[in-house]
Amino acid sequence: MARGRREPAPNGQPGAVPHDFVPFSGATAEPARAGLFAGLIRMVGAEVEQIARQALTTAIASLKQNLNEKVPQLVDGAVQNLADRVTGQNEVSGAAHSVKNPIATPAVGF
Repeated sequence: MARGRREPAPNGQPGAVPHDFVPFSGATAEPARAGLFAGLIRMVGAEVEQIARQALTTAIASLKQNLNEKVPQLVDGAVQNLADRVTGQNEVSGAAHSVKNPIATPAVGF
């Protein structure tokens, strides 16, 4: 092709489109097997979602149970520790109390 000149299109006229030309629409017809695989993938996705929901529900229930059991114990231990300090009985009951609830008694020597 020379500079500044256009060669004729296949039908002899510039810009002419052949009669058997079908424009590309971007969507291709999927074979029947693709529908089957898409269905299987949807089923697997639904099962994974259900398992994730069950795991999350179990984890939340376990967390609630631990909070309902441990937080009152920690609060009771902290209140007992404070009461022992206020009344001056920390030396007598401090050792026994630290075995019962080591979190409520502060560590010494750091």
